[in-house]
Amino acid sequence: MAAALPEYMLPAAYVVLDEIPITAHGKIDRAALPEPQIASDTEFRAPQTATERRLAQLFGELLGRDRVGADDSFFDLGGHSLLATKLVAAVRNAFGVDVGVREIFEFATVTALAGHIDTLDSDSARPRLTRVDHDGPVRLSSSQMRSWFNYRFDGPNAVNNIPFAAALHGPCDTNAFAAAITDVVARHEILRTVYREIGGVPHQIIQPPAEVPVRCAAGSDAAWLRAELNNERGYVFDLETDWPIRAALLSTPEQTVLSLVVHHIAGDHWSAGVLFTDLLTAYRARSTGQRPSWAPLPVQYADYSVWQSALLDDGAGIVGPQRDYWIRQLGGLAGETGLRPDFPRPALLSGAGDAVEFRLGAAIRDKLAAVSRDLGVTEFMLLQAAVAVVLHKAGGGVDVPIGAPVAGRSEANLDQLIGFFINIVVLRNDLRGNPTLREVLQRTRQMALAAYAHQDLPFDQVVEAVNPQRSLSRNPLFDIVVHVREQMPQDHVIDTGPDGDTTLRVRDPTFDAAKADLSVNFFACGDEYRGHVIYRTELYERATAQRFADWLVRVVEAFADRPDQPLREVEMVSAQARRRILDRSNAGAGTARVYLLDDALKPVPVGVVGDVYYGGGPAVGARLARPSETATRFVADPFAAQPGSRLYRNGERGVWKADGQLELLAEIERLPTAQAAPVPAEPADTETERALAAILADVLEVGEVGRYDDFFNLGGDSILATQVAARARDGGIPLTARMVFEHPVLCELAAAVDAKPHVEAEPDDKHHAPMSTSGLSPDELSALTASWDQWP
Repeated sequence: MAAALPEYMLPAAYVVLDEIPITAHGKIDRAALPEPQIASDTEFRAPQTATERRLAQLFGELLGRDRVGADDSFFDLGGHSLLATKLVAAVRNAFGVDVGVREIFEFATVTALAGHIDTLDSDSARPRLTRVDHDGPVRLSSSQMRSWFNYRFDGPNAVNNIPFAAALHGPCDTNAFAAAITDVVARHEILRTVYREIGGVPHQIIQPPAEVPVRCAAGSDAAWLRAELNNERGYVFDLETDWPIRAALLSTPEQTVLSLVVHHIAGDHWSAGVLFTDLLTAYRARSTGQRPSWAPLPVQYADYSVWQSALLDDGAGIVGPQRDYWIRQLGGLAGETGLRPDFPRPALLSGAGDAVEFRLGAAIRDKLAAVSRDLGVTEFMLLQAAVAVVLHKAGGGVDVPIGAPVAGRSEANLDQLIGFFINIVVLRNDLRGNPTLREVLQRTRQMALAAYAHQDLPFDQVVEAVNPQRSLSRNPLFDIVVHVREQMPQDHVIDTGPDGDTTLRVRDPTFDAAKADLSVNFFACGDEYRGHVIYRTELYERATAQRFADWLVRVVEAFADRPDQPLREVEMVSAQARRRILDRSNAGAGTARVYLLDDALKPVPVGVVGDVYYGGGPAVGARLARPSETATRFVADPFAAQPGSRLYRNGERGVWKADGQLELLAEIERLPTAQAAPVPAEPADTETERALAAILADVLEVGEVGRYDDFFNLGGDSILATQVAARARDGGIPLTARMVFEHPVLCELAAAVDAKPHVEAEPDDKHHAPMSTSGLSPDELSALTASWDQWP
């Protein structure tokens, strides 16, 4: 087989079976096929000590291995960064010691890690995650607090919904599915939790189990199904009264689609596996008339919230050093580090987005895996570094911060829970000095491991500590997010009966919301990667996002094929594209040729800012006679056929447009400005204006607010805008904090309110006390409101 197939197509493992398992209908029963056991490259040596034996058992449980030797490496057996996080949690629980992801990388074999564990004090300083009494209200976790402030800022909307949809083919017992959904919600308290403010502080209120309504509807075709799914994912949860899950079974003659929509305050994308695993377990039981016989969960999400609060109180001295690390690591970041936008950045982003798709084939992924193993990095580290290189080559500089979501499930038993655990760490890529791609990865490894070692500190507290300039027009600390995760199995046989197999197929997600300027998602699908570049439509044209995806594929290929290539020699475009760029520069034969070049004197692609150089022409010839300019402005012409030719750098910067036009940077960035004319103070005129003026005067602590007064000119900010909105809603005025930002002038704000439907005043138990009584400092609130938009 090796003589006939390339290396990447050779099977990684062989399984010998006495017979192929088949279903009752004569088909291969794929669910009954055993998982292949990939053998270690090392000669087996049995674990010797008690620590080694327990550790080998943990390796086997996480990696699905029956036999793990003392010299086997966690990563050679299939481990990656997410599994390393789970191993950290398992080690902490089993041995009571403090270890981190860095130790898993540095002591990758059973023997090495066991030896390290034996040197540690078993009295861990970390608080233990245990089940506690939470019959009453429970404080929100840090992640939930971000979601709650988002909810308070914008008002109820569908932006933070996480839709899951799966097509069911074959016989489907809809009653069993409806009962199974109720079973799952009963199992996970977070799915039957509502949120109320008590004394100005939001709390979780866990409600007793009850039957979950499942909407069942039938239609005729795919268009009807798409419309229904859009309606489902557009559902607006009232977090103070609604359970944060919505379920529907939508049927056409060809299929039934299960739609589950979970609000982000109750889940994250890592929860999908738990959700579907528990749902299918319950369905199989219910379809036979039984209840699911699963073991009770050892902890619930509310227990995690209590545990995290104890951790962040820092009685053990864990969080303080992490805060100090992030202050040192992220100090002095530049304000603009992402891809240059096509459109001016609005003062307030809507979150509208779109996506372009790309693929990295099996051959490329196989090479990436080899490079990763050679350098001791994960494929995520490599792909993240590739995105950083693209941003650098596209004009983002040599200091490139990227946001990286981490699962946040750092304690034992959390991987069994549905909930919002996700945190984000900032990976600051150092690309100074024209390193080779191999050196880039070596730097990335050290930087990423340090970041992982300090991931307990929630991102909003990182923002508070670093204290960057805040703006509602962008995320703090980074503009780009990179996410790598396993694709859920596309097809899964969930039941076999006399009428045939019931198969579940997960539907592709819809990317129409952007949480960052650019989000690059890599989905591991079998032997390849399927990727999406999600972009803000307010900032970028689709063609720009597509170019970025094309550049990324070429840079990833460079990491795979030429890891010893210096950064300046990495090409983001093909030879044909470079030729077209040069043809454009040489179009004016007989006159001065115009080039846009990077620091390595290479042509920049369309859409990338470069230095303007001229070649030939009388003006250039005249400047050659000026010795003061010759040394600083002239360089050897890298495109000339004859030696001795020079190019003149005129000091301007520009960009090639897609239509072939050169646009200078000064023209691009020149924005119209208008000096607001002074307006006389005029009292509020309408009933809505008077009501809002009274609220504004009280919150802003000013004597009087006129109808032409601007909220921000009176001293307003994001925190006070949220207070104004809460006070208005208590009085039955349908106002959100976003509306205050969009219409800061009183008369315009009142007109926007009058254009919305009227709502009744909220009951007393939902009264919004001023946030100044919430127990959070203004800096903490500011950090929260500055970090709303980046969560995937």
